[in-house]
Amino acid sequence: MHKATDFEELDVKARSALQQIKDRADDIEKSLAAKTIEADEVLAKIKNIAAEQGVTQQAIYFKEEAKVNEEGAAWWFKLTVGAAIVLFLFASGALASAYILPPPSGLYATVQLTVGKILVFGVLTFALYFCAKNYFSQKHNAVINKHRQNALVTYEAIVKAAADSANTDIILNQAASCIFVPQNTGYSALKVGNVPTTTSPMNFLLKQASGE
Repeated sequence: MHKATDFEELDVKARSALQQIKDRADDIEKSLAAKTIEADEVLAKIKNIAAEQGVTQQAIYFKEEAKVNEEGAAWWFKLTVGAAIVLFLFASGALASAYILPPPSGLYATVQLTVGKILVFGVLTFALYFCAKNYFSQKHNAVINKHRQNALVTYEAIVKAAADSANTDIILNQAASCIFVPQNTGYSALKVGNVPTTTSPMNFLLKQASGE
């Protein structure tokens, strides 16, 4: 009888120990599952941060290019003003010389003087046009690169504010258009209407509404 009681006590203790081990194992399993979920969330955040940093890094390239273009535009603007001043002074001098200096004697001297003035005037005019053209080109590129930088910098923030995938597609479409499609900045003769563009935002909305 005493031995039977001892066996029963041992059995109860063994069952209790096994139950404690099982409970402990369940707690450890739940803790590991929670840690796994937390680790996945942290990993997802790290990936998002890395993606945002990647987008920001790309924006830096456009920022640097915009700065270079702005500096180039400032340089060409000075040259344009200088060329305009030289052309104005030459034109004024040529006009004044007609009244101050005595007229050339003979047809040959007249033709020679006229052709010389025309050549100098043409060269100065071309120089003014060349400087102005480069100025407008640099300003155009500066504005375009600034637009691209802003599109990349604000893209992530706008996407996070979007409520659904349709809005995300629209934002992505517009950001891509700003980066890859030629833009009209007012500094060039580009006609944006003649340039093929990406799919319009309305098409995205229509596809979402029709369930395509």
